[in-house]
Amino acid sequence: MVSRRLLTSSALLLTTLAIVTALEVVRPPRPADIAPDHFVFTLDRGGVVRFNNGKADVVTPFNFTLEEGERQVPHRIGVWEGTDFPLNLEAVAYILPEYLVNRAYRTSSGDEAYFTVMGSTTSRKLHRPEICYSVDWSVQELPVRAVALDTGEVGLNRMLAHHKLRGEDRVIFYWYLWRDGRRRIEDGAYIMQVAAPVTNGDLDAAAMTAERFIRQLLHRTVDSSPLALALPVGREAGTQANLD
Repeated sequence: MVSRRLLTSSALLLTTLAIVTALEVVRPPRPADIAPDHFVFTLDRGGVVRFNNGKADVVTPFNFTLEEGERQVPHRIGVWEGTDFPLNLEAVAYILPEYLVNRAYRTSSGDEAYFTVMGSTTSRKLHRPEICYSVDWSVQELPVRAVALDTGEVGLNRMLAHHKLRGEDRVIFYWYLWRDGRRRIEDGAYIMQVAAPVTNGDLDAAAMTAERFIRQLLHRTVDSSPLALALPVGREAGTQANLD
């Protein structure tokens, strides 16, 4: 005979799954104070533990969609002028992302930042920077860094990349961007990297250059989505654990 405790536990589990499923299909509302030409996305650092990975809703002037492709990101962003350049062709051929931007942006004062975006509806294609820096580069983890925006701040992943032949060093910031707080891979997701060259060993100066460019992409944080604990439901269950 099935015990009462087992029946009660099963009922609680079914109720929990029903609530989570409902949360997954209801898109969080757009905050009322966002300008019509700005957009809200959800940012995090990836990894296994998705309720403690820097989740934040951020405002950007770019409406990232897989359908529109790289033309959504202009070659001129503020005082930064961008030039397209190829990624590691072997890595691109293996990943084949639905969305790809890879540009070097420079200012007239000499600042330089490398901006790479890959977007997909498949978690396998959203990889960490080691893939892009897999040929002739060595990479090492750096501590997460809080980047101040116009309002609020976000904690972003960082790496240090060293070119084995040229001796060049770069500080790399990277994060994942989701359509909204449900963080569903089937809605399209992105991994974004901003790297800046290290001059004379000055990591802080390189980080500040990268941060100046990041603030052109991410303007501020907003409190628009309470769904930080929503679990992945559907064909890509476990998505977050696969992002690294």
